[in-house]
Amino acid sequence: MGPDTPKEISPEERAKRLKVKKDYENERRIAFTVMDEEKGTIHSVIYHKEKDEWTCDCMWFSTRYEKTKRYCAHILAAKRWSE
Repeated sequence: MGPDTPKEISPEERAKRLKVKKDYENERRIAFTVMDEEKGTIHSVIYHKEKDEWTCDCMWFSTRYEKTKRYCAHILAAKRWSE
């Protein structure tokens, strides 16, 4: 990477700048909307209480989670918000 090439931002770092809104909570799940104002994107994150499992509708999560077992920035942001 040269000096003019932007560094890849880790999901953990990206999560810190995302805005999170809790949409609803019931006995089975908690739903969040996660917004990246810089990129102009909005994603839905759901925490499934019974399975203790997080899901996101972003492309990164749907294509990489099974291989890496690492959460996307949207899930990390929702987890930080809920703690």
